[in-house]
Amino acid sequence: MKESTKGCQTQNPKELQNSLNAIELLIKSNTYRELGNELLANINPKKLSPKQLAQYHYLNARYQIYTYREDNDLENLETANDFLDDMMATAYQNGHTIKDVRFLFTRAHTKYELAKAVWEDERKPWLLEKARHITQTTLRFNPDNSSFIWLQKQLAS
Repeated sequence: MKESTKGCQTQNPKELQNSLNAIELLIKSNTYRELGNELLANINPKKLSPKQLAQYHYLNARYQIYTYREDNDLENLETANDFLDDMMATAYQNGHTIKDVRFLFTRAHTKYELAKAVWEDERKPWLLEKARHITQTTLRFNPDNSSFIWLQKQLAS
């Protein structure tokens, strides 16, 4: 990786993709999560392709979700939700559709978890409706996806 004063600046798109994939593995690991987050923070999002930018937002969200699970601070879940909404907005603005089921499930599940955790009663129905919409849309194209089938059952109860 080439370093600059503005952080990690890999010029080669393939190298950058490999870096994002490696960062994802680090973020998944409890031991190396903080290192993965530091490396992610060093990436200049302006240098990313739309697909890589979606992954960048997803990875930031995953980090926040893992952090939420560790410390139960609702602000982390809110931040994860914001990153996931940014992921979708970025794709939409660039004429792309998010098709990665992991990304879609994380977004729907985060909205579901947030709806269970928020105190504002007026926000809960909106979050649950968003989670239902994502779930129903994804199941239309992936009817056998066990994660979404499970989430659909959770949302129905």
